[in-house]
Amino acid sequence: KKGTRFFLQNVADDSLAAGHWMLQGRTHTYAPRKGAVIGKTTLLAPQLEKLLVVQGTQEKPVEHVYFEGISFLHSTLNLPEGMPPNQAANLVDAAVMVDHAKDIRFSRCRFSMIGRYGLWIRENAHDCQVRNCLIEDLGAGGVRIGDRHLQSATPTSGNVVDNCTIRGGGRLLPCAVGIWIGQSPDNRITHNDISDLYYTGISVGWTWGYGKSNARNNKILYNHIRDIGHGLLSDMGAVYCLGSSQGTEVSHNVVHDIESYSYGGWGLYTDEGSTGIRMENNLVYNTKCGGFHQHYGKENVISNNIFVGGELYQVQATRPEDHLSFEFSHNIISFDRGKLYAGQLMKIKNTINHNLIWHPEPQKITDPEGNLFGGASWQTWQKSGRDTESVIGDPQFVNPDAGDFTPQNAPLLEKIGFKPFDFTQAGVEDRDSD
Repeated sequence: KKGTRFFLQNVADDSLAAGHWMLQGRTHTYAPRKGAVIGKTTLLAPQLEKLLVVQGTQEKPVEHVYFEGISFLHSTLNLPEGMPPNQAANLVDAAVMVDHAKDIRFSRCRFSMIGRYGLWIRENAHDCQVRNCLIEDLGAGGVRIGDRHLQSATPTSGNVVDNCTIRGGGRLLPCAVGIWIGQSPDNRITHNDISDLYYTGISVGWTWGYGKSNARNNKILYNHIRDIGHGLLSDMGAVYCLGSSQGTEVSHNVVHDIESYSYGGWGLYTDEGSTGIRMENNLVYNTKCGGFHQHYGKENVISNNIFVGGELYQVQATRPEDHLSFEFSHNIISFDRGKLYAGQLMKIKNTINHNLIWHPEPQKITDPEGNLFGGASWQTWQKSGRDTESVIGDPQFVNPDAGDFTPQNAPLLEKIGFKPFDFTQAGVEDRDSD
């Protein structure tokens, strides 16, 4: 449609930029980078789409197979007719596929130079683990768990992605994500470092609206998600949730430097029908469109988080509904630009209170003519019953320029009921003993 951007690959041309190549039939033309010499430069043209397939049956799954210290390198993705920008690049599979399996483990493995997703734990797969792995240089994304459909009698569940580095994704399909959970419950995504993607870092759920969903009780904990978006795509978030997700928790994550093309560069994002999700003890800073956004959902709890420095907004919500959409309480919000609350928050049923709000020019918050609160002033906002017990004050971060957002203003923290948490625990840990 009008305004849509696209890119072309393998277009015939008389001249190629350095480092670019073209394949026509069996003729491969390459324009060398400076210093590259024929006979001394390694050129790799992968032919395989899949490198490993673990495939059992519904009645007889593959069990107890462990892969340790193995490098899965060089798989291709052929796009003879192009590829539309489907959300999460969900139309492509992975170089390593696991179906009908139990207790399959990947430890200290490397997935690199992959044309599609690195690994997909897909159908009827349970209690599988991906630990201490490096997943990088990807045509699509890192790890997928579960499937898109709801037909499975035994949906994939109980899998772990822990202490992995996932970086450099979306090189062929920018709409891919770092870790994707579809129709799958009881998974744990912990202590991962996810960076350098063009779309979402972690995506949870695959049901739009309030219909049936298997994405329950998923735990997204202690992850470091940073430097994603790069201004290429829109409608994205560091952690993106979708559909009914009772028991799902997004906690103790550090999220920063999220930049979308236009709208939707959010840190924590509860999209259509997100229900029953708790988001607590997260540090979110340097986002284009805000630290938290809810399109529409039900009974989500956003509590005890630190939101700093959204460019356009800090908190945003879109659609009013006839039920409690979310509770937003005991949070710290510090900003020096943009609006504080954006969208139809005055019409949406929500509980917003006991927050610490700070701007280096505090008079801008309390200005009777201001419109930082969903288009309303501070006075009108409080009259609506929101933030009546909240406090305007400086949280006194230790060193925000160096990324240390530890709040030191103990009296104000106590007043709003904020409980300090150690955000330095997020991300990959040094585990020599593992």
